Amino acid sequence: RNCLAEREETEPTLSIVCCTLGGSVPGMHAHFEKQLNPESYLLRDTRVIDLLQNLQNHFELYIYTNNNRVISTRIIDYLGLSGLFRHIFTIEDNWRPKPDEEKLGQIINFSCYQPSEVLFVGDRYDVDLRLPEQLGCPVYLSQSIEQLLRLSKLASY
Repeated sequence: RNCLAEREETEPTLSIVCCTLGGSVPGMHAHFEKQLNPESYLLRDTRVIDLLQNLQNHFELYIYTNNNRVISTRIIDYLGLSGLFRHIFTIEDNWRPKPDEEKLGQIINFSCYQPSEVLFVGDRYDVDLRLPEQLGCPVYLSQSIEQLLRLSKLASY
């Protein structure tokens, strides 16, 4: 990963590292389903639940993740966020990791909004936000709960 990061001048996703080393993304995710326990690294925060419930009253919420559906569902359920998202787009949709321009275009089309009306929120600019921004979407980099909670201002518009 470090070698790829130096060469590409950006930190690659695990999927990209796996493919570079000759592995397959579906194989990596099959292994993740059996071996990973993301719940042991997560904390439910009622402020985040309240924020997303409030935002859901004003906006359509979607998830676009490099996780597979099983892991994504486990994370969402554990965090108490089930039922808050109109749709969850996972790596299993096309087995290509973010950033992926084709998938991003499909997501924007699915939303039935113009790119300028679709806010992308992510914790990694290069992976989550650079491409949406290039396509005309507003973006919000959030690398902490406190930064994420500032999105509550959107519900007051």
